[in-house]
This record gives sequence, C-alpha cells and structure tokens, in this order.
Amino acid sequence: MDEDLMDVVHGYIAQTFSEELQAEIQNSFALFDAFEHRQAYVHLPDIVLDIDADNTDLTQLKFLSSIHEQLDVIFKAHQIDLNEDVELNVKNQILSVLFRLQQLEDVVPVLRILESSFSDEEKIAKIVEAYSELDEASALIAIESIHPSTLEQLQFFLYAQEEKEEKEPEIDPGVLNEIQSNLKDFFAICGQDNLAFEFIQSGMTVGRPIKLYYPYVKEYLIAEEDVQSAKNLLSLFLMAQDTYQDPLQIYRTYSESLVLDTEQRMRIETQMGALLNELHHYQEAQDVAKRVSST
Repeated sequence: MDEDLMDVVHGYIAQTFSEELQAEIQNSFALFDAFEHRQAYVHLPDIVLDIDADNTDLTQLKFLSSIHEQLDVIFKAHQIDLNEDVELNVKNQILSVLFRLQQLEDVVPVLRILESSFSDEEKIAKIVEAYSELDEASALIAIESIHPSTLEQLQFFLYAQEEKEEKEPEIDPGVLNEIQSNLKDFFAICGQDNLAFEFIQSGMTVGRPIKLYYPYVKEYLIAEEDVQSAKNLLSLFLMAQDTYQDPLQIYRTYSESLVLDTEQRMRIETQMGALLNELHHYQEAQDVAKRVSST
C-alpha cells in the first residue's frame, strides 16, 4: 500500500483512539505483517478518507470492525472459530501465540500438551495461557472450536523441529542400503498403501531410530482391517535402523501396547508373518534371477 495513505491511517489512529487502543491496533498491524496478510490494510484508507463519514463514532466503528474482520481471516486460515464479541486484545494475544509457536526454541512443553487427552479447545487454551497474558478460562471463552487438523499439523511441525534439534544418528552405509533395498522389495509386493511409503513421499529420511518415527504415526498404525494394520506396522519396522532386521519379533515384544484386543493382536501377527514370507520369497526369486542372468 502507498506509504502516504498508511501515514494518513496512522495519523487517524493517533488522533482518534486512546493510548491503550492505539497500542492494540498497532499489535494487530504487527500480526498482519507477521502472517503476511497485507490485504488487511486495503480498506482502511477508504474508511478514514470517506468524505461522507461525518459521524465520527460510526467511522471509528467501521475502522475497528475492519481490523476485527481481518484478524478473523487469519483465524479462519488456521481453522479456528471464535465466539462473538471477542475483544481486540484477546484476538491479538491468541494470534501472537500462534505465530510464536513457529519460533519456539523448546517445543517439548507444547508437545506434552498436544499429546494429552484434553479436548482440542482445552489444548489450545492451555498453550495460549502458557505463552501469553491470557488465562486458560479467558482463552476457552474466546475460542468456540478448532479443527483437529490444525493441532495435528502443529504437532507434526513441532515434532519435526524437535527432530532437528536432536543429533543426527550415524547410520552405516551398508545398513542404509539394506533398509532401502528391503523397502523397495516391500513396496513391490505390497504397493504404496502403507505408512512407510507415505513417509518417504513426504520427504522423511529412512534409517533413523524408530523412536523418531513413532510419534508421527502412532495414531494411524492400527487400521480397521488387520491386513492394513500389518502393512503399516511392517513398513514402519522395515524403515527404522533398530527394527528392520527382525520386525516380527519387535511386534511381539511391543504388541500389547499397540493392540489392546488379544484376538486382533494375533490376527495382525499372522498377517505380518504372511507378508514377511511373501517378501522373503520375492527376494529369493530376485536373487535367483540375478544369478541366472549373470551366468
């Protein structure tokens, strides 16, 4: 926007509103800039310069309403719905927290909240309380609902940040090659409908310890169909450096924490065994084919 027009807007703010409200308006402007929402400024000069705006109270109301509306645009982009009549300072503080979450040095406190059993609204309210001057109750009153995918994306982002902070684990090139080869063969017989394939497509590196993968997928490992659960689990175990050698034994060791129902646990183990046998037969056939072609 033209700097002269923004000077007019800033002059109007200084002449019209209390110091406290001026500060909140400037906080809103800082948030528009932080979230790169430049569209928020477009209508403000028209409101201030409207020659028919002889009702100063109405002009102030229009001006503040425009700021509220543009803050709500950012909330909508994050799939957060607010209750009616939320004050400007409350909106500013909640959005400030959302932006700050992208810059955290220590993501663990937020991850512990996101991993808890609280409702989505309670989770975001607790996070807002931790990183702003708002208390949890005030945040809960302001927030009507938050879409689950917003917190899922935040959790995924923070896990990625946490992973970057950890020292990159060393992996033997031979081990990495074996893991990649196993996964290639696994995808050949089981297709792309499994978690490891989705991981790799999203840019995740193979050959890390399983503890770095598990938080991302723990909610998606067990599917409605046993064979899909077996594919998910086996693909994950084949992907990690500390589980790829004996995935079936790994499953047996941890199955009780993964699958509560005993019968379902056994059915998934049977499916995993069948998939492993199919994988081994496929690899044996590949080895035979290579030996024949070399002679």
